[in-house]
Amino acid sequence: SALVSHGSSASVFVVEENRVIEKRVTVGEEMGDMIEILEGVKAGERVVVKPPNRLRSGSRIKTVEK
Repeated sequence: SALVSHGSSASVFVVEENRVIEKRVTVGEEMGDMIEILEGVKAGERVVVKPPNRLRSGSRIKTVEK
C-alpha cells in the first residue's frame, strides 16, 4: 500500500524532482485491496508504493519505472 497511517489520518509520498513530499489524503471506500482517495493527490502525480518506514518528506530518491 502507498498509504501511511497517522492515527485517524493518512498520507502518501509524492515524487517531485527526485525528492518525496508527504501529502495528507482523504480516503473513501475500501474495495478489496484498493482504497479510494478523495482528496490530496492529483491525477498524474507519481506516488511511492510501499514506502519504507525511514522515508521522510524532502528525502532524495531514485525512481525505478516498472
